[in-house]
Amino acid sequence: DEAASALEKAVGGTDLAELEGAIKKASGAGVAKKSIDKAEKALRKLKAEQDLAAAVAEASMEAIAKAIDHAKACGVTGGLLKDASAKLAELQEQAKVEKERQLATESLQSAMDERNLQSLTTALQCAATAGVAEESLA
Repeated sequence: DEAASALEKAVGGTDLAELEGAIKKASGAGVAKKSIDKAEKALRKLKAEQDLAAAVAEASMEAIAKAIDHAKACGVTGGLLKDASAKLAELQEQAKVEKERQLATESLQSAMDERNLQSLTTALQCAATAGVAEESLA
């Protein structure tokens, strides 16, 4: 049957619109429910993969974390999931470093306001270790 063949072909592909169209056509043509269920599962997985790729491109920790969870629930595995997890870890590390820099800068400012040599020396060391820009240390 033509609708069943088109559905099977679309399930093996990566074209979202083609798969959606094939599912509609197959549903209207009375193709077996098992085949349609398989195609709908493939559609959810394909959408999850696209959402995951978009979240990684957006570089938002929240969006990537949410997309990873959704992708796993939809059966996504492999390189895309691994790449997304690596990007999430990279963004989390960047956020951690930035927070450390911010805290060190605040500590440095506080020590300068106190005019306490020991506090200032400690704050300068912490700021340098945290990677605070040299202009802030001068």
